[in-house]
Amino acid sequence: TNITVLAVSALGLVLSVAATVAPRLFSFHNPASDCENTVGVFQETVKCPGQQRISVDLNCADFKDQTQGACGTSLTHRCNSIKAFSIIGIVIHAVGIGALEWLVLKNEQRGFMISLAFMVLAAISYLIVFGIVAHFANGKTDDKASCGFKLLDPSLDASFGMFVVAFLATSAAAIGLLTLKKQIGYDSV
Repeated sequence: TNITVLAVSALGLVLSVAATVAPRLFSFHNPASDCENTVGVFQETVKCPGQQRISVDLNCADFKDQTQGACGTSLTHRCNSIKAFSIIGIVIHAVGIGALEWLVLKNEQRGFMISLAFMVLAAISYLIVFGIVAHFANGKTDDKASCGFKLLDPSLDASFGMFVVAFLATSAAAIGLLTLKKQIGYDSV
């Protein structure tokens, strides 16, 4: 039903907001400093032995400063892309839910097309975010543009999983909208 699609979409939005806010995309042990690093979309947490945990804003430009060659530039661009697409996905998703409510509450057919388009775009944004994070974790540690943190043996954390589930929920909502099109009498899609 329409309410089920709305609920699944709302779940995806809540998860994407939580994933963006929580500093838990991936974590790794840095052997050079003997510290545990946890990286989120906008924040990095560092815990060194005998010291308190320190949380700092994630500055993507630091990757370029700390890494040589094409790798640093690539890491900076990918870090900025994660930030941008997580926010773009949330905004687009919220607009899609608004259009879906228009469809559910007022039975407006225009809400269907708007909601479907925005749900698909939000799902693509979440796909881009967790795809880039997966590449961060699995890319070789070298000076090439395809570099990552593989040698540090990073683990993908809760925010990564939330982006995956947000993608699945938003995709399910879009598919649910397509299955509802005949029910709402909108066959021209």
